[in-house]
Amino acid sequence: MKKLMVLIVSISLMLGLLTGCGGAPANNNAEVPPENTPGTGEEAAWPRTYVDAVGNEIVLDKKPERIALLNFHNYEPIVALGQIPVAATDTETVYKGWGSLIPYAEKFEIIDVGATKAPNLEKLVEVNPDVILYIDSTQGAIVEDLKKIAPVIAVAGGPIPGYGENWSTWQGVIREYGMMLGEEAKAEAEIARLEGLLTDAKAKLAPYQDKTFVFIRLQEKDIYSWMPDFAFNPEKGIGLKSPYEKPGQLSLESLADLNPDFIILYDEITNTVDEDKLADLNANSSVWQSLTAVKAGQVIPVDRSAFSGGPLGMEIGIRSLVEALTSK
Repeated sequence: MKKLMVLIVSISLMLGLLTGCGGAPANNNAEVPPENTPGTGEEAAWPRTYVDAVGNEIVLDKKPERIALLNFHNYEPIVALGQIPVAATDTETVYKGWGSLIPYAEKFEIIDVGATKAPNLEKLVEVNPDVILYIDSTQGAIVEDLKKIAPVIAVAGGPIPGYGENWSTWQGVIREYGMMLGEEAKAEAEIARLEGLLTDAKAKLAPYQDKTFVFIRLQEKDIYSWMPDFAFNPEKGIGLKSPYEKPGQLSLESLADLNPDFIILYDEITNTVDEDKLADLNANSSVWQSLTAVKAGQVIPVDRSAFSGGPLGMEIGIRSLVEALTSK
């Protein structure tokens, strides 16, 4: 049932994006529709100088078209702006495994170039990209090898602090890719659309503002908690209440001490370990069974892409929460 809900939300997401963009995203094998090409205004001027996440200035002679993405966290902002990378790492687990990306994976192929922590350089050479997007903290040791293949641009691993103002928020990440791809207007339109969804969701979920929520993943021996900005930001998000101030590792006993009203559960479509763990807790753990959220039937599975910080996963998270809570 929960997979059906994710599929429905994913299809709705895909249709909404195609309507907003005026056509399907471009990939290396498909003709780019007019709506996905730069216009004649200042934002479409090429060449342009782009300053990346580590402060390097990169001169882009033309709009990047054959993008090799070595950072799985940033599939989403690229796709949301109408571009499909020609190659990327972790395609099986992320591109084909996240509910936010499955509708695209079913339509557009991306060449797999290995794992994010160990990209296949020989495969990258075969792909012949015109730009490689990498994470300095992960692939910095091989950046000189990457430069021999194509120009490189350092990006942050999603909306995280430490890489300048833009890289610290989901809006800023979309703007960075807008500048990189010559799609500034589309970036602002996507931001406005998502902020509209958040405003609407906040109003619909106002009756739950005094309840506590946790976003968690069940692991083999403990629990990992998240605090997605779209859910907990009081000004720019839904404004839900968290029982803790910082995300991180939790024991089952510490989760019981927090005793949230709602548990938002990381749902991994391509791996049943979460379902097995949940079944074990429901059957055998008196601590888990004592939780308010569990006793009230308020454990809500949401596709793992909602935990990623990307715009498409964020939309799945927003719509899933609204659907689950307003149907009660």
